Amino acid sequence: GLTPTYRKNLEELFRSLVDSIPIMGFFSNTSVGESTNTIYGIALCRGDLPADICQNCTAAAVERVKIECLNSSSAMIWFEACIVRFSNKRFFGILERSNPIMWTDPNSELSTESDGKEWVYPLVNEAADNWKRFATMIEPKGGYTSYSLAQCTIDLSSEDCSACFQYAIKEIGKHHTLGRVWRFVCPSCVILHYTWPFFLTSP
Repeated sequence: GLTPTYRKNLEELFRSLVDSIPIMGFFSNTSVGESTNTIYGIALCRGDLPADICQNCTAAAVERVKIECLNSSSAMIWFEACIVRFSNKRFFGILERSNPIMWTDPNSELSTESDGKEWVYPLVNEAADNWKRFATMIEPKGGYTSYSLAQCTIDLSSEDCSACFQYAIKEIGKHHTLGRVWRFVCPSCVILHYTWPFFLTSP
């Protein structure tokens, strides 16, 4: 089980992540404690969101983590607008692709083969190349308009961000019956593809 000191440090970490969002804008990362009780954490919001929405999402994610992952030494929670991740191992700047989640909406119409592939490269290249590690795209397609978003955690290098996206594209490509609505999530990057506007503006 977790030591009382670790639990205390975890509470302090959560407070720090939420409180520092207004200062940092759309992300915060910090560490709390010493030796075996050190804990590392990051909060990251979508790059299009203002600080107040980001802080509210981070606070909600922290409360959910407290319920779902109370006895965990490491965990990550993903909301539509933000992620919160913590661990007893330092992970800042380290590419992490484990436990990916690929979700497709079973009720959405199927895409054509080209929908799931070529369009994604300009999106992920733009995200990997800018300092926010974030990009959005609106693209008219046959019979509908797609709204897509790609984002890496901001602590990653451009090269590692790009590598995460390449992994994501490979995983996405395994789904031959890809719907028009889907999302890929792993600890270091996300790609979302919807048929409705869900982000505020292009950064």
